[in-house]
Order: sequence, then structure tokens, then C-alpha cells
Amino acid sequence: MRQIPLNTLSVAEQNALLPKLVRDSGRVFREASMGARSTKVDASTVTCPVLCVSAGSDRNVAPWTSRAIAKRYGAEQQHHPGAPHWIIAESLVDQVGPPVLDWLRRTVP
Repeated sequence: MRQIPLNTLSVAEQNALLPKLVRDSGRVFREASMGARSTKVDASTVTCPVLCVSAGSDRNVAPWTSRAIAKRYGAEQQHHPGAPHWIIAESLVDQVGPPVLDWLRRTVP
């Protein structure tokens, strides 16, 4: 976890996060990565607005994958070059949060 999804977070933030993680996170990632039946979605059935938020220092999800997902769902994409896979980290809220809130304000009446 320290080497891959949390790689750019401080040791203190990693130490705070690690006890909160459960095995299901890895299972879901593996299923999504391998295209398991439980994660397949017919893109034509998705009618709500979609936002893809991706990280440039993500060692789990390649940048081309994020772009492909955004294209598939006609989504706006927000890319944060220095962020790790764990883009929801507390230390990233000031970077990631405002563009997401802006998207929500523009998209959801």
C-alpha cells in the first residue's frame, strides 16, 4: 500500500490511513481491473452526468485508462498530475475538492 496507492502521501498520512483500509478495496480494484462481470456497465444506460477525477502519480491506474473511462461515459475529466491513486486523501482536499465542487455547481441544479 505504501509503495503503490499511497506512494506520494506523507508517512504520517499513510500511517493514519492504513488501519482504516479493508481487504474489499483490493478485491474491488482487482475485479474492475480484470473486467469482472460484476463491474461491467452498459455505457448507454448511464444517463446522469459523470465526472472522472484522476491522478498523475497513480501507480494503480494508468492515465490512458482514466481517459478511456471518461470517453466511454462522455465525462468531464479532471487530472491532478502530482496526486497518487489515493486521490481522496485529506492532504489533497484543497487541490482536488474545489474543481469537483465547481463541477457539481455547474452540473447539478
